[in-house]
Amino acid sequence: MGRPADDQLDRLRRTGRWLPYRLALMGLVAAGLLVLGVVDGSVVPSAAFAVGTLGFCWWVLRMRRRSMRRLRTARSAAGSPGEHG
Repeated sequence: MGRPADDQLDRLRRTGRWLPYRLALMGLVAAGLLVLGVVDGSVVPSAAFAVGTLGFCWWVLRMRRRSMRRLRTARSAAGSPGEHG
């Protein structure tokens, strides 16, 4: 069980390099749609989208942290602290 946990943890770390850029892009899209909504006069749907986007970003970060914590626990329970065997 240690090796699959190590592999998955490595995969999460590799994809985590791009996470700030992806979240920033989602934030820019939400801000852009909010600005367009204010200019167009439809603020409520744009604000709802911005809040939904922020909620989704929070959820992504929470699930990533949770997965990493569980994988570290599984790795330590298997008795392989970071070694590939």
